[in-house]
Amino acid sequence: MVSAPGCSQASAAAVTEAWNGDVVMAGTATCGGTDRLAVAELTPSGAPVGGFGTGGLALLAGPSGGYGVATQPDGKIAVAGQTGNSKSTYRCLVAQLTTAGALDSSFGSKGTVQPAPSSCVVEYNVAALGEGDVLASGAGFTNQVVIEATELLPSGAPNTSFGTGAGTATMDDGSVGSQTMAVLGDGELLFGSTHGTVALMTASGAPDTTFGSDGVSTLSVPGSSNTAVNGVAASSTGGVLYAAGATVIGGRDELMVGALQGVDQPAAVAKAVKAAKKTGKGRRRRHRRHRKPKRH
Repeated sequence: MVSAPGCSQASAAAVTEAWNGDVVMAGTATCGGTDRLAVAELTPSGAPVGGFGTGGLALLAGPSGGYGVATQPDGKIAVAGQTGNSKSTYRCLVAQLTTAGALDSSFGSKGTVQPAPSSCVVEYNVAALGEGDVLASGAGFTNQVVIEATELLPSGAPNTSFGTGAGTATMDDGSVGSQTMAVLGDGELLFGSTHGTVALMTASGAPDTTFGSDGVSTLSVPGSSNTAVNGVAASSTGGVLYAAGATVIGGRDELMVGALQGVDQPAAVAKAVKAAKKTGKGRRRRHRRHRKPKRH
């Protein structure tokens, strides 16, 4: 456990392994009534790393919050989150910290980047790509909420070869944006949402039209009133895509695992739900992270 002096509460939303085997967490701490993006580093035994931040904890200026974390091969830490404290001020945030827990001055503006366009409101996920690039995804809002993905160079500048030329790509999945993300072996991006959608984007930032309907698949479970996708992954061969979460049947949350390959396979989803029900492993919550999502 890592304490946050002067803060009334703190929660972790994401965890990953550091380059040296340490454990790195990202989340939000409320300090003096203001939410602040928090990053903590622990040894494998669970002790705070004294050389990281202050007593193992680094806090960014608020209002801000952290939802995703990834480590670079050189040990630097990339964090995805949000700044602002109201609908009119919410903006996406990507930050990079040094191994000592300080903002990396070589990245963006003194260690932080607010990805364009201004319609980007929250980054839930982040991944470290080859050669130091960072890929973050979340939700953008114009007339409706869309999946937003941003690729940044090691300097924090947008990778203009991704998306529309400004380093950002958007994709309408008819949902609430990207709640979870996986980078596949071929560089494609797999997204999931708490509204039961799974979307596939090419490595260049375009919808993969060979998947589902224009790159989007909606999991439909017979007899279910609501399905949430809280995690996505691919098989070792990349031929099968998996979506895991919860679905509501008869007023009760049940564990859900769906398997998709190129197009929807609702029969596979239904089979997985039935198998989960037999194990008795129903879930009482549909959200995968202990956090306070801020959405439009």
